[in-house]
Amino acid sequence: MLSSPSRLPGHATLRKGRLAAGTAEAPEAVVTTQTAGSLHLKPGSVVHVPSKTSPEPLAVTITGIVEPLGPQSPYWAVEPLLRTPALTAKVSDEIKYYWQGALLLSPDSAAFILSTNTEPELFFRYMPTAGHLTGRDTDRLASALDSAASGPDLVKLREAVGGNAALATDLDEIVDAYRSMREAINPVVAVAVFGIGTVAAVVLAMTGGLFVARRDSELALLRSRGASLTGIGLRLLGETSAVAVPAAALALGLAVLTVRPPGGSGGIPSPLRPRRRPRRPGRDVRPARTGGRPPPTPAPARGRDDLLTARPSRRRTVFELTLLVLAVGAVASLRLRGTDDGGDSGDPLVSAAPVLVGLIAASLLVRIYPLPLRWLARPAHRLRGAVGPLALARAGRARPRAPSRCSPSSSR
Repeated sequence: MLSSPSRLPGHATLRKGRLAAGTAEAPEAVVTTQTAGSLHLKPGSVVHVPSKTSPEPLAVTITGIVEPLGPQSPYWAVEPLLRTPALTAKVSDEIKYYWQGALLLSPDSAAFILSTNTEPELFFRYMPTAGHLTGRDTDRLASALDSAASGPDLVKLREAVGGNAALATDLDEIVDAYRSMREAINPVVAVAVFGIGTVAAVVLAMTGGLFVARRDSELALLRSRGASLTGIGLRLLGETSAVAVPAAALALGLAVLTVRPPGGSGGIPSPLRPRRRPRRPGRDVRPARTGGRPPPTPAPARGRDDLLTARPSRRRTVFELTLLVLAVGAVASLRLRGTDDGGDSGDPLVSAAPVLVGLIAASLLVRIYPLPLRWLARPAHRLRGAVGPLALARAGRARPRAPSRCSPSSSR
């Protein structure tokens, strides 16, 4: 193989002899250390190559041996034969093996290739700059590669270089491999997004419920003192904003620094649950009246909360039935269509199937968990002590509450 790469002194170190000079009539070349070792070449060796016009072979003088700088760099890695010779098999009556290596001609001897019995080729190699590319540029990059390989850009390339110019690249294979991988993991990513979002929403809801339960007396006192629901909501919003706003600003700043193009939005949770909580008799604290009038008689304590016998609200029933219908539809769609028909982003209903099934299972568990506790409470009465039976009886009867407060049902 004869090659005349440009800027060879900047990509190799001379080990023996001198760099090639020569002319088209008296060509000179250098070889790499691996080629010289395999083909037993040294400075002063002469290699003969077939001629295109004469039966006599043409001679190329070896003037030096060079060591590649950065063997894995694109300069040497694109065409490994320039650096490392290869053992090739020739099949005829019997299999014969011979070494195939590269002679690196000087630029002044490049015209010598036209007189050899080979197919000369003028080529330009460009290292693509891919540091700015992201997954969003896949379609645009694929379109540009198609245009340069067999489209309008190829016409412009042939007008500038020649009528037989062509573009060869492996970027299209890389883009296709990335597309295949992205299509394979998109359903998994979609399920993960729905799952993480649901877990985050449940955690926020539980945190809000615990927050309301712990500050129930305070909110009831504020309400009894004449505070409006809007005022209480704005006060709680201000308290949570003191933590949520800096955290959201920090998250937005990190997103701008790490994601291109910047996007996303942050939200501040608003404590709306205290505004929807109804008043309960005997729980609101009323201010004492003056003027010699006796204070009003306190309302009677409310009865026990029993989760099994309590009748759920219509809103909760409608919400649970809606989740059940969505879960059944998602599972049926997943069984019928699978995860391959959802496009790039996936079908939201199919992706949410595991989450919906989990929500239905959680709702069912909340509905029926007191029943096995009551079954366990019956044999627990035979045990010594009252802690176990009372704990099981209370857990199977009452709704979960904050441990720091005492409700009227716990003192009965």
